[in-house]
Amino acid sequence: MMHVEKNLVIDASPETVWEPLSRYMDVDKFCTGISRVDALTGGEDGVGSKRRNNFPNGSSLIEEVTEWTVNRGYKVRMSEMVGLPMKDTTAFIRLEPVGAKTRVVWGMDYGMKNGPLGWIMGQTMLKFFMGKTITSNLQGLADLVKNNSSATVTNIAPDAKRAQSKRPHRRVGFKPTFTVQSTNSAIKSHLLRFNVQMSSNSSRAKNRNSGVAVLSLVEQFE
Repeated sequence: MMHVEKNLVIDASPETVWEPLSRYMDVDKFCTGISRVDALTGGEDGVGSKRRNNFPNGSSLIEEVTEWTVNRGYKVRMSEMVGLPMKDTTAFIRLEPVGAKTRVVWGMDYGMKNGPLGWIMGQTMLKFFMGKTITSNLQGLADLVKNNSSATVTNIAPDAKRAQSKRPHRRVGFKPTFTVQSTNSAIKSHLLRFNVQMSSNSSRAKNRNSGVAVLSLVEQFE
């Protein structure tokens, strides 16, 4: 078996980083190398959840969650790897608290098809591309977490300012709760511009545009 692993410290708590990770069918929000994901299971995400990841070059694979620890990470087993050079593959994401921040460790263990030639490819070119892909996915996750946090910060301030500007006029019916109510609406609107999924698990469509980040390297083989 071969192993590749990368990590990145994100300026957010494990709970905050876990929020986008826990939406198992929405991994394409921070991993752009997957064209579509088909949700093969419904209900609450966790052990046993399965998705089919479809890639731009026509290849695909199925990922099934084998370990799931809230706010700490998960592990998946891959199967039906159509058009891919790997076999016997697992991947994991682990969250480690670092003070007020979080170290995200993303790794993969895999075997190779095609005998000795495949082994050489796995230890050289494929491992290199896997490392680049995981690094890119980690940065995508960090950007998404940052954007989500920025949405809260940048929307609260303007609403608070507008509320304050109305106070000298002593408008009838003005209540302190106005800022909170308006802020909630603004935040929802801003988050939608970032394509953040806000519906509950029960309202998920059968087919979702998401995917597995760690294997988006297949584009490199087109």
